[in-house]
Amino acid sequence: MPCPRGAPTLLHVVPASAALVAIAMLPFACTVGPDYESPEIETPPVFSTSLEDRPDDPEPPNLDRWWTRFGDPILDELIAQAEAGSYDLKRAVAAIEQYRAGYGLAESQLYPSISLGAAYSRNRTNAAQLGGLAAPAPFNAWTYGLDLATWELDVFGKLRRSIEASRGEYQASVEEWRNVLVTLRAEVASAYVGLRVLQARRAVVAETVDLLERQLGIVAARRSAGTVTDLDLSESEATLALALAELPLVDAQVAQQLNALSVLVGEYPGDLGRRLAEPAPIPQLDAPIETGVPAQLILRRPDLRVAERELAARVASIGVAVAGLYPEVSLAGSIGIFATDFAGLGDIGNLTYRAGPQIVWNFFNGGLTRAQIAQAEAVADAAEIDYRAAVLEAVAEVETAASNVGYASTSLRRVDRAVTDARRGIALAIRQYEAGTIDLDRLIQYERTVLDLEDKRLQASGLLGQNVVELCRSLGGDWAETPLPEAAADAYPEPMPDSSSSPDPESVPAAAPAVARATKESAS
Repeated sequence: MPCPRGAPTLLHVVPASAALVAIAMLPFACTVGPDYESPEIETPPVFSTSLEDRPDDPEPPNLDRWWTRFGDPILDELIAQAEAGSYDLKRAVAAIEQYRAGYGLAESQLYPSISLGAAYSRNRTNAAQLGGLAAPAPFNAWTYGLDLATWELDVFGKLRRSIEASRGEYQASVEEWRNVLVTLRAEVASAYVGLRVLQARRAVVAETVDLLERQLGIVAARRSAGTVTDLDLSESEATLALALAELPLVDAQVAQQLNALSVLVGEYPGDLGRRLAEPAPIPQLDAPIETGVPAQLILRRPDLRVAERELAARVASIGVAVAGLYPEVSLAGSIGIFATDFAGLGDIGNLTYRAGPQIVWNFFNGGLTRAQIAQAEAVADAAEIDYRAAVLEAVAEVETAASNVGYASTSLRRVDRAVTDARRGIALAIRQYEAGTIDLDRLIQYERTVLDLEDKRLQASGLLGQNVVELCRSLGGDWAETPLPEAAADAYPEPMPDSSSSPDPESVPAAAPAVARATKESAS
């Protein structure tokens, strides 16, 4: 039945009618507090940044195992290793287990707690305890039976709202695991791309050193012939020294990147360095990721699902606080045998029992309950604000990542064109050198220019690859087909009876809104 709005009126009952009141209230049990709703959230119709001509009816981006589209088996192996060995993922699973246990604790409160026990004691009462009367002789006390601890009947839904809140927190921990998974894959891919860029740049620096050594030899020979000065020789020596100094710096960056990758995949540094010591091409995606799609798709991101489930939990907590305005109805009792000798334990005449309901109503506490309700509502309001802000930031992340991919792609095309032009020029310079129109020093300087452009091309290629990885992550990555850990097996159970039915993210299409709004219920 619908719960009454506002505080209950004072019940004028006498102790003799307490049982009747308790029994009479059971059919009218309800769930107080606001129900959790899922209103639409306003997002742009489409992302404003599109990486290609936008079709009239754009398809959602294909992010299924997006990292395999780089066509690099080593990257695939690293991500698989990270999924198996990452301590961040293991920590997230431990958090799921923690919240699953909390959910189980909340559910257990719906059921009675019955204990079976037996005891023996030797007893003696003195005259002082009996007010001066003659004390009886010492006696034995044998007892066994069942005891029903105070069992709160969830008349106004406090326990069900508590279960609802715990379920939301449990589900949020599952979504956080998914968020860690998506982030981990992106971090591994980005670190791997960065490693391949550094290895390729190291080769360019080494080739530059070779050129500068050749150039220094030419300058030294000219100095011996007296055609150049000591200043020219010193300049060549300094330029070579700078290039030589750059080699250990690049080596240090490579080692740092390898160590970071080792941590991501969950292994100690060393083995991975040997496996990845051989340079390989910088991974690039085989086709662009389309972003000219409805921005509503951003709501599939696991971090936003975390915020939505936390909001659901905070709304349910309002109902727990509102239930404090109403009486608590509980049952307690015990049944057993009490005897003064062991043989009497089998005598039904020694049966003892007690049973009965109890109603407790804290109808005055100086405004404590109302303050708790106001606090719970404020916390829910803050959770909704956090969620909406997270959606806004997520859309901005996609827009930024998409624009970065576009700019990096343009930069790479232009540098590629410059490298192509420079390599055509180097062929001409070689012919001129062979014809004697330019000297070797001029040829080497031109070759250095080509190497500088090659270095810029490598940096642009790596930047594009890392921006593509970030775009895939910001769009939500690929988590839908990844099996949940065993600890999350019952994260989305059937809705509790008589409680609000929060949406099951497992059954909601990716494009469906996941925002929730608390319909505030006045408790005044």
